[in-house]
Amino acid sequence: MDYDIEVERIVEKIRTLSGSYGTAPYTLSVIPFSPEIQQRFKKIGLEISPDYLLIAIFIWTDYSLEDMKDFVYLSTEFISLPEDEQQDYLKERLSVFGNAADKARWIEKQVSIAIGIMNYVGLKNHLEIVHVPDFMIEDFVSIVPAGPNLKLYSLAFLKKTTEKPG
Repeated sequence: MDYDIEVERIVEKIRTLSGSYGTAPYTLSVIPFSPEIQQRFKKIGLEISPDYLLIAIFIWTDYSLEDMKDFVYLSTEFISLPEDEQQDYLKERLSVFGNAADKARWIEKQVSIAIGIMNYVGLKNHLEIVHVPDFMIEDFVSIVPAGPNLKLYSLAFLKKTTEKPG
């Protein structure tokens, strides 16, 4: 199976359906299969093999006010507003940066939207997608490589199935 095409399809759908072409507070990354990852999954009762693809979702720990401005400026909501309402909308959207808890909630909401879109695309393309439960993510931090300023947020593995979507 050509997973590059599947991942490309997922990323493109997330980009087009998430509501903004701006800088997202997260990034998706394909994690190469390894025996260490397979063993970690086995410890939590999940059998995976090399024909599964592991996708990690990382949040940017240094997501800035400028990044969010880019996200808002390129959002379908902002673009669709009359020009005289855009500045008030921008100010309201950016207000989440005044409070760390509000910012974290907003980022989690954006990641949740991306995960929902990934699930939808998977279903439509006959992909079995299994998410690692949130409380187990910490078990994978040491073996799933994160780049600078990235924090592992979610893991899912997928496999092409022959079953028709439900």
